[in-house]
Amino acid sequence: MVGRGALSALGLGADFREGDVALRGNFATLAEGKVVDRRAGRPSTEENQRVIARLKEAIPQLEDVEVHFYTESEHRFLVILRGEGLEDKVTDTDPRRRAYPP
Repeated sequence: MVGRGALSALGLGADFREGDVALRGNFATLAEGKVVDRRAGRPSTEENQRVIARLKEAIPQLEDVEVHFYTESEHRFLVILRGEGLEDKVTDTDPRRRAYPP
């Protein structure tokens, strides 16, 4: 099955390779550990790019897995994980409503 992350990666022209795991995400606003805005106030794409640049610098790798961040638009972003033995068993943490923890 092809997920939203893979479709986003292909649509963005990202460096998406066989064995990679692509995750499509939304920036959100949390207050007291609960999602209060599922789209973080709909930031501009330029603000997204600034945040993604900081994430790229702060998290280039997790253990033996490369982490690649991409701006999609506004609150949307893409993460590609690259490393040996990754699986596509990804779960969604979006509660799809406000005032619930992710």
